[in-house]
Amino acid sequence: MRSAESKKRRAKSNKGLSLIELLVVIMLISVILGYVAYNVNVVNGYRARKCKNILASQIAELKVRTLSKAVKTGDVYMKVYKGKGSNAKNIYSQVFYKTTAGEEKEEPVLIGSRVGVFYGNSGSEKEILDEENTKGSNGLIITYNRANGSMVESPTSTALSTVTMIKVSANEKVYKLELVPATGKVINKTDLNQ
Repeated sequence: MRSAESKKRRAKSNKGLSLIELLVVIMLISVILGYVAYNVNVVNGYRARKCKNILASQIAELKVRTLSKAVKTGDVYMKVYKGKGSNAKNIYSQVFYKTTAGEEKEEPVLIGSRVGVFYGNSGSEKEILDEENTKGSNGLIITYNRANGSMVESPTSTALSTVTMIKVSANEKVYKLELVPATGKVINKTDLNQ
């Protein structure tokens, strides 16, 4: 007799979730998902902004090196390229020096991970490709004129006189460096999404 009564009590108390309880659970899940999505976007923006800032300082340092250490124009230049294989999501910069003994190069510097880097002008953009492709028309090789500090065309690069910007993006976050080839100036722009 007791077992039949306890089964009835359990059946009455075990009706399931009410509509209000279900709505509260759905609301909590949506708030948590919104918070996670916002934080992922913040992390992506941080990666893109950090890559842009490192690239801007690398370009400024290249100009100083050219004006102080180069014997002639083209003796010091920088390649910006995407890694290969397991490093395919990384962006690197590498400085090269021409000396009497030949060409020397510094160790590559990781300037970004899981970001896209594009260069060009307002009419066209090209994506940075891997190191092997920087010899062709899709690579970015930056060279400064030893005499006046302007950006000049390297024998192995695209015409830098037509490159007026470098964009760094991660998902929806896009940051921009404006280049002034005639003076060699690099203008660090803020977030283009604002």
